[in-house]
Amino acid sequence: MPPNCKNIYITNEQHTMNKSTKTHKARNIPDLSGSIWFGTNNQNWGSQRRMALLKAIDEEGSISAGAKKIGLSYKGAWDAVDLMNSLADEPLVIRTTGGVKGGGAQLTEKAKHMVKMYQKLEQAHSEFMGHLSDVASTAGPDLETIKQLVIQTSVRNRLEGTVQNVIEGKNYIETSIDIGNDVIIVANTHITEWSRLGLKIGNPVIALIDADAILITLSDIVEQISARNSLDGHIKQVISGSAGSEVIVTLANRNNVACQITTNSLNRLNLAEGCPIKIVFKASAVILAKPD
Repeated sequence: MPPNCKNIYITNEQHTMNKSTKTHKARNIPDLSGSIWFGTNNQNWGSQRRMALLKAIDEEGSISAGAKKIGLSYKGAWDAVDLMNSLADEPLVIRTTGGVKGGGAQLTEKAKHMVKMYQKLEQAHSEFMGHLSDVASTAGPDLETIKQLVIQTSVRNRLEGTVQNVIEGKNYIETSIDIGNDVIIVANTHITEWSRLGLKIGNPVIALIDADAILITLSDIVEQISARNSLDGHIKQVISGSAGSEVIVTLANRNNVACQITTNSLNRLNLAEGCPIKIVFKASAVILAKPD
């Protein structure tokens, strides 16, 4: 493993196994997929696409030529390089000036080591996914059930807690959930879904909240907002991107919550690490899941 590379994550995105695809579809069996990425401190910065960009930069000697080789926009490549350099423990790409071509870019030794290791890991992972596909071909309906469970838990934020109170309405159930240190969130769930989960007061429960359903405010006057949930916290990290920014907020109970925010709002609110804020979201934005 390269120096200071602390984690390797595997996800169910991007890399799709083609082995036996036609057979699986004919038998209505979902294909299995996965990919590998590098990260540090729970932040992902080395995905399959970014590793391909590093390899192309190494081969072409510049960021722009590397981006063109893998079909990535010039700005997208520069943003990816800036993100990798900032999140990795040391720079991965060094820009150069002068020379015959008027400047370019080159990988550090750490980055070159990572690219080679990633290729080996990807090959091993591909073989592993192929083996899983073979096993899945005999699973039939059971695998389809697993697929549905995965889809239900694909939301960005996952908060574990306990059902504290339940208020029954005509069509919806309002559930108060203690997620630790007396931090309470409220979920509004259709009675049909609530009955399916079979939750009771005192039961463990998982609250799922999409990042783009959460608003950030600096104001204490949240009574004027119709959203049911308002939680105190402070900004742990801001990850800026070309299309927007991700703000990681640490709540009073030390849970981290990811929020999506536009660059304009980020600048307007002058948000930065350590800044005390409130996050606001509707009760209807909270999806409940029952742990096994």
